[in-house]
Amino acid sequence: MLTATLKMQSVTESHMNCVRFFDEMMGRELGHPTGLGYNAVEMVNQDMFREFVVPYYLKIWKAYPGPRGFHNCGQNEHLLNLIRDELRITSHNSFGFCVDPAVLADKMSGRVVLREGPDPFFIKSESRDDIVGIPRKHITMLGMHRGFILSCGGGAAPGTP
Repeated sequence: MLTATLKMQSVTESHMNCVRFFDEMMGRELGHPTGLGYNAVEMVNQDMFREFVVPYYLKIWKAYPGPRGFHNCGQNEHLLNLIRDELRITSHNSFGFCVDPAVLADKMSGRVVLREGPDPFFIKSESRDDIVGIPRKHITMLGMHRGFILSCGGGAAPGTP
């Protein structure tokens, strides 16, 4: 049976081969910057993240140098320092409405570009004043050191009121 390390190496190689295949098929320059995501972030602790994410993402980013965009959904406050310092990301995209903006501001604001907006469910269920209030809170807290881009909430469908 394969060890977890061998499985992660295999998955990483497979991912890099897939990206390379599509780049070649589409005539895109090889070695371009690429973003990565990790949506199981709330299910791992710091040690697990260091073992099963950091070395493999760094390997991919070594092959695809440039800006390092990172996405995750879910509660990630326990990993923000690692995401910022060990992955050395340049942008954190759609980090999730469940993360306290004050914690994000403390850990990320002014260090990486943050892009997020109100949660699509919130947009659908709340009043106009409440919907406007959330982006204002994000702008005030996350934009205080520059580098915040307000966008639709991760996955807001076209036509969402």
